[in-house]
Amino acid sequence: MAVLALAAALAFALYVLPLLLPLRSISPASVAPLALVRYWRLFAESAALAAAVTLIGGALGTTYGLLLSRTAIVGRRALLLLHIFPLFIPPVLIALGVVDLAHALQISPSAVATLYSRTGVVVVLSFALAPVFTLLVTLALADVDPGLEDSARVLARPATALWGGLLPLTRPAIGFAALLVFALAMMELGVPMFLRVKTVSGAVFARLATSQHGEAAALALPMLALTVLLALLQRRLSGHLELASVGLRKAPVAKTRARVAPLFRPPMRLRRQRLITALCWLGGLLSAAPIVGLALVAAKLRSDHLAAGVIVAAVGHSLRPALVAAVASLAIGLALSHPMVAARPLPRLIQLAALLALVCPAALLGQGHSMLWNHSGTAAVYDSFLIVSVGYGAHYALIATRGCALILAQTPRAADEAAKVLGATPLTRLALATRLHARRLLGLGLLFVVFCLRDLDSAILHYPPGQEPLTVRIVTLEANGDPATVATLALALVAMTALLLRSSRALLGGERRQL
Repeated sequence: MAVLALAAALAFALYVLPLLLPLRSISPASVAPLALVRYWRLFAESAALAAAVTLIGGALGTTYGLLLSRTAIVGRRALLLLHIFPLFIPPVLIALGVVDLAHALQISPSAVATLYSRTGVVVVLSFALAPVFTLLVTLALADVDPGLEDSARVLARPATALWGGLLPLTRPAIGFAALLVFALAMMELGVPMFLRVKTVSGAVFARLATSQHGEAAALALPMLALTVLLALLQRRLSGHLELASVGLRKAPVAKTRARVAPLFRPPMRLRRQRLITALCWLGGLLSAAPIVGLALVAAKLRSDHLAAGVIVAAVGHSLRPALVAAVASLAIGLALSHPMVAARPLPRLIQLAALLALVCPAALLGQGHSMLWNHSGTAAVYDSFLIVSVGYGAHYALIATRGCALILAQTPRAADEAAKVLGATPLTRLALATRLHARRLLGLGLLFVVFCLRDLDSAILHYPPGQEPLTVRIVTLEANGDPATVATLALALVAMTALLLRSSRALLGGERRQL
């Protein structure tokens, strides 16, 4: 029990304290920018940009989720993988790929200049974040009562059953996806910086870069307050159903419920199904277009411009902190998921802090970590790649904690009770459950590494000198480096992400589910 308590205390120090410490740097003088009209104009423009991304990405992602889950789209599984892949690569690489593709196709400079505007930011982030809606809608449809779906299929035409019957049942998942996408778009730093668009996140980062810590924390608070307000509103409108439907809280399951194989239901055929299939594949190919643009530019690389050692070093600087963060976060997540710990107030506070850390500005977290670890006694962490691991672990703590909780919830009750009767300690029972789900936990760890690799904001705030992760290396070289070199590094990151996703899917997909 002492080990579990230690894990909970460590999680509090890693996840909760970095959110609280920046508040100490706020003084009456540092809140002066909040009285300026130009700040609130910039805040309104950033919120409008995030709202546009949410609306466009929501319409696109929800439509894909419904069509790919329930209609007769040819090659649905391959198209789903093609559509969701941009979610797992840094959004700034999508923007870079779009610009490279425009130059490779010799599009007019006036059209390319359109990308360097708020319109370009909205387009890039909409394609990058639309898969959030697609995945959550797909998960919500998998939990729909089969009787309701059968009734809709029998009583209405396919289109009516799809849009009038199934779509309303996914409303909680759509609401939660909208909250996530709005927060991620509001906090995005890389794409606006690359496309030279001013946002509140950029203003916070600029204050932090010039050591104006109080102003940075003060400017970030309205963003965090808006996100929390929207979360409370969404929770009130949707009730508690959304948490179970998207895996944020374990749904109640009957104690003695026999497992029955799902009945096969043929996919719906809509009117003009061929046209719908063609449009869906066109959208999927557009999702892959940025990678094609990167490949076209990378093909022009000269062998003397980039040594293989540069790629290997950058990959090592990316993977090492990500792997450490994944192992530590899964260990903490397993400890917090133990029944003797999960019901206590501290783990619940940590879960709330993990959600806030996911949607809060990375600059605020980075400032908190700097205040927590920049001391002589912790120099071994702050001056090494471990500080990057700390940043990754705090930013994506929700993935580890909730993922571990959902995996451990599938432990057979009889196995846990048998270990308890035999006198096994809580730590031993946790170890047995970990061994039972080792394959899925490994897959979750690889998925955690993928999210760390796509993170630019945390990496650029935490990395020590001379140990730039691949995302930081790409962004810094883009300013004045060789375009082919930048594209090659970007493709290396894309290839590494695809390999990790393939391995994670193989480990997590123990049971093949029909789309």
